[in-house]
Amino acid sequence: MRRQGLLLKSIGSENETYLHAVVSAAAAMSRLGRLDEALALFMQGIEGLARVVGKKAPVYLATVNNMCDCLGMMDRHGEALVWQTKCRDTQAIELGMAHPHYLGTINNMAGSLTLLGRHTEAAQLTLDTLPHFEAVLGPKHPNYLIAFGRAAGRLVTVERFDEAIELFRKCEACFECNPSLDANIFYILVR
Repeated sequence: MRRQGLLLKSIGSENETYLHAVVSAAAAMSRLGRLDEALALFMQGIEGLARVVGKKAPVYLATVNNMCDCLGMMDRHGEALVWQTKCRDTQAIELGMAHPHYLGTINNMAGSLTLLGRHTEAAQLTLDTLPHFEAVLGPKHPNYLIAFGRAAGRLVTVERFDEAIELFRKCEACFECNPSLDANIFYILVR
């Protein structure tokens, strides 16, 4: 925090470099479990970035996503979902639906929906983004397989067993076609 104070004195609070330092401090506080302090710093960073770079800038949107992780750790999933929805809508327009940041936001939204007990929406959201994950990452990329496995797991949760089995089989076939993938990942896909 001392370094942040020195940086503030030298460049001012309406400077993007200073705001990056604030967001970095927020992330560090979050990792340390000091969530109230982290959230306050994330909010300070978000408000400043909105003024300095605008609400459409990738750095602003990434900061919102990181703040949503903090909100999730605080069990404030409804609040996180509101921010994630705004972030998703802006990213879809500014970055496109095949952008990795957009896909990350969708994944986080599905997690928030799941934790709010809105399992059907989470399953459908995950299914709807699978083609985008495949287009961006390719069908054998570990993160695509994780998204695939999560979709299958969410289908099981909403008792769409036939669809879930089909997804699990496709996912398993990817592992058979690519022995370099760690077989243990298959068992953690639906976490």
